[in-house]
Amino acid sequence: MKQLLCTLALALSCLVAHAQNFEGKIVYHNTYQSNNPDLSNEKLTATVGDAQEWYIKEGDYRSELNGTQMSLQLYRNSENKLYSKFAGYNKLLWNDGATNADSVLSTTLRKGVTKIMGYKCDELTLVCRSGVQKYYFSPKLSVNRDLYKAHRYANWYAYLSKAGAVP
Repeated sequence: MKQLLCTLALALSCLVAHAQNFEGKIVYHNTYQSNNPDLSNEKLTATVGDAQEWYIKEGDYRSELNGTQMSLQLYRNSENKLYSKFAGYNKLLWNDGATNADSVLSTTLRKGVTKIMGYKCDELTLVCRSGVQKYYFSPKLSVNRDLYKAHRYANWYAYLSKAGAVP
């Protein structure tokens, strides 16, 4: 009986551990390809930055960038606002998370298309009025998408509603 209880406790703890959502830090190393002939790839990379540290916890997230323009973005779930800090500018600007000037026209999900940092990743393509957005994600790094239902800005919830994971 004792062995059966231990086995059930272990099985239950494995199920609960697997169901947890990702909270923590991700470091992205980015490359860009400009579609504007007046803006070189190098200039775009310098402006946006080639490194990003991204933190997520309890519905909030923060992004720190090393570009010459934007240095910080902070999303506060309780306010549904995305705050932005630009280099050389001493004020925080904010966007209403409920607004989105863009719209998603169609989505395509392809399973297991690549491996990134040891994670087998799916690809989600959003075809939008503004252009095509491609995201790669591992379902193992899940996010509680319900926390972001009101976050329409920049198609964030459109992405999360399909992927349910950190990009």
